[in-house]
Amino acid sequence: DRIVKVSSSMMGDSWMGSHITNDDLVKQTQLYKHYSCESRTEVSGNYIIAIKPRPSAPVVWGKIIMTVRKADNIPVKIEYFSEKSVLKRTMSFHNVKKMDGRLVPCRMVITPAGKSEYTEIIYDKIRFNVQIPSRYFSLRGLKR
Repeated sequence: DRIVKVSSSMMGDSWMGSHITNDDLVKQTQLYKHYSCESRTEVSGNYIIAIKPRPSAPVVWGKIIMTVRKADNIPVKIEYFSEKSVLKRTMSFHNVKKMDGRLVPCRMVITPAGKSEYTEIIYDKIRFNVQIPSRYFSLRGLKR
């Protein structure tokens, strides 16, 4: 029955005990703003893009390596590294389908490095550009 503001320092914390972070959900970290491209290569129809945080960026990861399909820019895999370049987790994307007019990976798997456990998200239906009334984001709306 209370509202908790999620601070920047809490964005890397686990969401409800899963392997998903609060930042994964709300996308506070803007890759184009907080990271710079270290390298980009093409391998087997994919782009491999390595990015590092800008010096003053308020981010969790020390390095991110993304594999993206060249044909349609659909993500294949994202690897997240600590500040000491140790792999911490991998997010992989599968089962690409057209939903609401867009190609979307309908299955996302987040696996912590060195563990067999994982968190899986499956999208059955997605709608884009849906108008959400502002009352849902008022303090009263959040309490409901």
